[in-house]
Amino acid sequence: MKNVNVDIGLNTCCFTRRWEEPDNWINLSKKAGFDYIQIDSDALDPFFSGDKEYQLRTANNIKNQSEKHAVTVTGYYTGMASYRFHGLSHSEPVVRERMKQWVIESMELTLAMGAGKFGGRVDAFSVEVLASAEKYRHQMNSTIALYRELAGVGKEMGMEAIEVEQMYVPSLAPYTIAQANQYLEKLNKNNEGCRLGITVDIGHCASHKYGGSGKELLYEEWLRNFGCVCEEIHIQQTCRTSSSHFPFTEQCNEAGDVKIENLLEALRWSHENCEKLIWSQYLEPVKKNILVLEYLPGTTETEEEILDNISESAEYLRKYIPKNGIAL
Repeated sequence: MKNVNVDIGLNTCCFTRRWEEPDNWINLSKKAGFDYIQIDSDALDPFFSGDKEYQLRTANNIKNQSEKHAVTVTGYYTGMASYRFHGLSHSEPVVRERMKQWVIESMELTLAMGAGKFGGRVDAFSVEVLASAEKYRHQMNSTIALYRELAGVGKEMGMEAIEVEQMYVPSLAPYTIAQANQYLEKLNKNNEGCRLGITVDIGHCASHKYGGSGKELLYEEWLRNFGCVCEEIHIQQTCRTSSSHFPFTEQCNEAGDVKIENLLEALRWSHENCEKLIWSQYLEPVKKNILVLEYLPGTTETEEEILDNISESAEYLRKYIPKNGIAL
């Protein structure tokens, strides 16, 4: 295993509907102790946020402010808006085409803000589709084909990767380890586009209501299987049966089940054994893992509480991962 650097970052979802200026997102992240940020699409949406001139101007502002404050924008990730749609997995072609255009415009914004990775969720299978094995098989093949098509577009644009975030319900595939293995293989076998990867969220190992048990419910096991190909890993404090998206404060750490030492050990195992994993012939391991805090404040939390929580989280995480990261 070559040396792999692990560092921490912050998803700007904690600022959504509070701060609208990019220099605040970046400056507040830096002051809290994060040198990497992931831009949440709810703050700059290609369909909802003004016109193209405003969007590109804002994306360029993100790039300029990140350079000014020595913060690296790791990627552009979907927020709650796109997460609410069937998108690329809708039964109607016109709906799929609309979401495809959303992704292409999102990749344009990604590049304008100085990043090369787009990720998150832009598809969901309907209950009607899930009820029919034939419809599900057809729609799954269609979704995979669309991702591969978008990877081709992304490569032409200059994108590094499109990353699908793992979830914990059947409508949001992949939601099991076996399905994620199949997904990575089908997405990347003979793929001539940009990299098609996976983002593990350690709180998304909660498929117990849909039959998940044993290793499926362990974030450590998900990281062992996929950590070595996840440049960006979403972290949150939570228990093993929910995805609470709490910060790493003293109170939340006492109640939650996430242990950073367990997380790092699972990542180390993944990198040491990556060549044994099913999809390894299609994907190269990453050289860096960014543990991106995805903290979703409650509506009634004050701005002061939010800033205190991200600062306390950074301070806690830095006990395990000092500034400039650690080598596994």
